[in-house]
Amino acid sequence: MCFKSSPIFSYIAAKDVSAVLLKNTSVRLLLLALIWILPHSRIVACDPDMQRGELMRDSACRDSVIHALYTRHLKHPSDPVLISQLAKANTVFHRDSALSYWQLLFTLQPSCDSALYKQAEIYYSIDSFANAAQLLAQASQLRPDRLDYMKMQALADYRVHHVDDALGVCENILKLIPSDADALLLSGIILRDQHKDSLAIERFDRCLKDNPGNIAALIDRADEYVLQKKYTAALQDYSAARADLSDDADVLNNIGICHYQSGSYKTAIDFFRKAVLMNHLQAESYFNKGISYYHLGEADTASYYIRTARSLWDSCHTDSCHACYLDAVYYLGMCYKKTGELTAAREQFTLLQKEKYHIDLSSEILYIDCSHFISHNWYYIVILFALFIGLIIAIVKIIRKK
Repeated sequence: MCFKSSPIFSYIAAKDVSAVLLKNTSVRLLLLALIWILPHSRIVACDPDMQRGELMRDSACRDSVIHALYTRHLKHPSDPVLISQLAKANTVFHRDSALSYWQLLFTLQPSCDSALYKQAEIYYSIDSFANAAQLLAQASQLRPDRLDYMKMQALADYRVHHVDDALGVCENILKLIPSDADALLLSGIILRDQHKDSLAIERFDRCLKDNPGNIAALIDRADEYVLQKKYTAALQDYSAARADLSDDADVLNNIGICHYQSGSYKTAIDFFRKAVLMNHLQAESYFNKGISYYHLGEADTASYYIRTARSLWDSCHTDSCHACYLDAVYYLGMCYKKTGELTAAREQFTLLQKEKYHIDLSSEILYIDCSHFISHNWYYIVILFALFIGLIIAIVKIIRKK
């Protein structure tokens, strides 16, 4: 057992305390204090077995407390204080039991808004956002002045894609506190998702006006600038937020896009590489990394990353993924064309023509077909050309004789 004690504590707790010290009144008082302090001091286990033992003792202690509360609850089933204590004791490890007790408390006290809020917290923690939003709406009706209820309700509504409801709750918060950073930030995100770009920027600007160092607001505004293709402004916000140190793959990918658009392909590749490390299933970063290599003239490397992105998008059966998949097919065809793999390139372009891709590739297919014809029949072409030249020479000679 290793005690977290100061040197003076260790000295006094030693077995060879001298009689001289015991005669000292201040020392005797300190020893009396130690009799109370040491049993309550935190003991640090020196090995894993002792740590597990302490955890088991903590668990046993917690269970014994719950058992004692439950025994008292059986005798006083309508005691709101006992029910509340049981709910709190069960919240971390026995969520179903905690929910039952909070529901019982609300049944006994229909005006108890905290019982609704606690249920909502549990539902939110297990990703049951619809139930959380419903309970928070009830709690907010009972206590319309509780901003924490309203904020969690807005988040829960947003998580279940009830964006209009979430935006409405944010507006109610802003009526009470116009500068509330959380409401401004969430409403800005919702407006951005609804493609209301100018309104989204206005919310982010208001959020940053009172708190210029708000990292989340800086990053969200930068993301909006990327959507608006204002890449210089986006880089400024990302830089202010030190987003280059972020572990968010989407943010790193967006920073890479900004550098890509400015022509800094190598810097962009570094950020796309970081994004892939953070999320190896993010197809966008593989694709962006590939086309960066394509513009650097490294078609072989580019085709590798574009193929990876194509495979990821092909496994995602949505319209947006299919559109991205076709973009990957197009650039893969261009890579094959650059490396001289014309048969593979023609396969990609033919597929795009069948899918009615937004770029007409008939000229590319014709060019490949002509190249194939020439490469497979060059011998006959040379002979025909020679015969044609000979024929012209013969005709010229006949004309001169006449």
